[in-house]
Amino acid sequence: MAEPMSDYSLAALHPAGIKQDLLFFGLNRVLPGALGLLTRFRPVLNVPGSNYTIVTGFDEVQEVFSRQRDFEVPYEAQMEVLEWKNFVLAMQDTDQYHHILGNMMALWRPDDMERIAEIVRHTAGDILQASTGLIDLISDLVTPTLLAIVEQYYGVGVSSENQQSFFDGNLAGSGFVFSGPKISEKKAAGARAAVAAVWPVIDAAMDKARTAAEAGEPVGDHETVLDRYYRSDPTGADTQEFLEDEMRSSMMAMIGGFLPTDTNATGRIMVTLMENPDARRFVQQAHQGDDDEALLRGLHETLRLNYIIPLLWRRANGDQQLGVASAPDDRTTIADGRILAISLQSAMADRRRVPEPDVFNADRSRDDYLIYGHRFHYCVGARISDTILLELFKLLLSVNARKPEDASRQEIRWVGMYPCGTCGSITTSSGSCPSEHWHSALGAADGGDTDAQAQLRAESALPPLHAAVFKTRRGIGSQVHSLCSLATGSRR
Repeated sequence: MAEPMSDYSLAALHPAGIKQDLLFFGLNRVLPGALGLLTRFRPVLNVPGSNYTIVTGFDEVQEVFSRQRDFEVPYEAQMEVLEWKNFVLAMQDTDQYHHILGNMMALWRPDDMERIAEIVRHTAGDILQASTGLIDLISDLVTPTLLAIVEQYYGVGVSSENQQSFFDGNLAGSGFVFSGPKISEKKAAGARAAVAAVWPVIDAAMDKARTAAEAGEPVGDHETVLDRYYRSDPTGADTQEFLEDEMRSSMMAMIGGFLPTDTNATGRIMVTLMENPDARRFVQQAHQGDDDEALLRGLHETLRLNYIIPLLWRRANGDQQLGVASAPDDRTTIADGRILAISLQSAMADRRRVPEPDVFNADRSRDDYLIYGHRFHYCVGARISDTILLELFKLLLSVNARKPEDASRQEIRWVGMYPCGTCGSITTSSGSCPSEHWHSALGAADGGDTDAQAQLRAESALPPLHAAVFKTRRGIGSQVHSLCSLATGSRR
């Protein structure tokens, strides 16, 4: 089946204007502030006059995710709109769920991470090496790198004409699933248009892989996930057959999971590094010392401070009490069918549980983190996302930063929660290779070091930093944050 053309575009559907400005401000400023107040004073709140309960406390959030049969996932209506059966994150704790999950783990394997890292290094490194002028971090670096993983590891090729629509369709589809239980007809129509840019691409790739396997065509230099499915026993330890429509759903889940997650995370990590000197210093030192474990801890901590999604959702299955470890008077009764709005973001800033939550501290206990969820429905692609973020930021930390002459090129542009484009100038010297170990240079003052930057450099033993002034300004579609322009210098 040939891959059909699509013209789906988030930028066209959500143009610049006050509506996008207000949406961004509400989701990224007002909502986190309000949820933070609830965390402090009412970590579990049955909203009066509604069917909603807001859960923001760390222990309470963990309890909800640990009691998956008492607090179910409520995404059935979204799955019906998207015509998406057996989406693993929308399934209850059933035998069918564990069948799907077990087969996914047999196909997307932990020992594949070096192959994913290789794709990131090759694709992003080549882009940085070839760049001689302005480059958009999200559109020109992150998007093609993630799509290279989709093609070279998953086995789903996307034509150049459809790459942006496929990418945008995945972001919009994910946003629809997790945006809340109320679905208007307009919202449903938008979601259908989004996945119409995704399903045909996956179907075409599966048809191609099946045909090649049936014809006995040799596998290329590297086996893809689809090769693995069609040419070997796809069931792993599971004795039940993994049907093709289940594999189709799993492909959508794994692609529609990591594309939005890593795009969003990359933008938010970079914003935090630009705004937080402690975060910037830590990742610079980790990179300079070739300490990947420390660097990944630093990236996780930036995501704790600037998390990718404000709310997830559950539904009470029967009358329940939340706070079962508390004294009876401190428990909250949740009525049958009530919808729970759960904030991992606020939970990770709960002062009752997380020491000094506003402070960057990459040496925190791993128990303080919920960035990939907790227990049931823990992110099945966590290893993939960690590998991508680690390799991508190792490359980004290997280039010197400078401010572009065009100030309008210093923006991260957001559509709702997602960065749809960033403006950062990346130039490379002729013949240079940014994947080699250079000292990092993220963020400096225009025309030389400020006192604070000089102190930062002295503390971290880094060479002088060469750019840039960062500021918050308004831009396309939303309030936006400036992002450093990146340029490679001479080899160190």
